[in-house]
Amino acid sequence: MSPFKYVDAETVIAEFVYDPPPPPPPPPPPNPLLTAVDKAIFIPNAFTPNGDNTNDLFNVKLSKDAIGIDMAIFDRWGNLVYQTDRIAQGWNGLRNGKEAAVATYQYLIKVRYRDQTIETYKGDISLVR
Repeated sequence: MSPFKYVDAETVIAEFVYDPPPPPPPPPPPNPLLTAVDKAIFIPNAFTPNGDNTNDLFNVKLSKDAIGIDMAIFDRWGNLVYQTDRIAQGWNGLRNGKEAAVATYQYLIKVRYRDQTIETYKGDISLVR
């Protein structure tokens, strides 16, 4: 049977049935390993290693998604003063067992996250007594 109906020589009526496609399937549940990686970091710009238990360490606050760190501290001439690869460890202001000079030092910090990306941070830290 034709979908066209001829009423007269100038009038045609067409009837069509629209069958919409089925809806798309629902998205899969989120994979906890593929969720967004929190790369929040706090790097102080000064510390006071004077033994009062307030800001005595230069350490970096990292998000829960950080799984590794490489932190190096340099003096103004580029000499390595301190280095660590331990997330919870910070610089206590000592250099070769003696108090480091009050000065501005440079840091180079590389943080590895659970998605295996590495972010690099560079800047200055002031040691104040």
